[in-house]
Amino acid sequence: MKHLERTVLVILITLALAIPLSVVAAGNSVLYPDVFVTNGVQNVDAPLAEPAVALLNVLGKAPMLLALSAGVGALLLYHGRRKDAFFAVAPVTIAQALNFALKNLLSSPRPTVDHVAVNEYASGFGFPSGHTMTTVVFVGSLAFILLRGVDCRWRRGLILSAAALVALAMGFSRVYVGAHWPSDVLGAYLWGTAFTAATVLAYRATRFGESRRAGR
Repeated sequence: MKHLERTVLVILITLALAIPLSVVAAGNSVLYPDVFVTNGVQNVDAPLAEPAVALLNVLGKAPMLLALSAGVGALLLYHGRRKDAFFAVAPVTIAQALNFALKNLLSSPRPTVDHVAVNEYASGFGFPSGHTMTTVVFVGSLAFILLRGVDCRWRRGLILSAAALVALAMGFSRVYVGAHWPSDVLGAYLWGTAFTAATVLAYRATRFGESRRAGR
């Protein structure tokens, strides 16, 4: 299957899952599986879990992710990779706006102490998780940019594994502190993956910042 076909298939599959989940998560109802899974996650007693979760929750904040993407973009721009620099920054910025729109459209509340432990009181609606969705877009776009220059199979696997690990850890951290329900995180993975795949399509469809020779 060609790259274009695979990318379109990813978008269709993730949207086919994301949209029904968004409908179910919308409104004020609390889903029993959310409570069950959250209790399980919060009972995890792993070494260094607390400091790791605290670090992730700071790195996943909107200003921090925007700063990180801007730093990556500046580094790429310094090396003359204008197109890569743009696609390291723009997707994260747009994903923030998309997440805000989805949250306000669906109006799904965050966890409360009536059901689970809440160690981080965040404002606004919960679905989909902003930390997680934007992290998925950030690491996904960065992984795509890095993979373009790598032919070695094990290095490609390492890049993809690292991106997936960061995204999974971010989602875990949001449930662990009680800032989001697992459905919020799952929705963030689905919407974030769909948006990242759309970013890949946009990257391949544009030519700015590339010489004719590079585009051949």
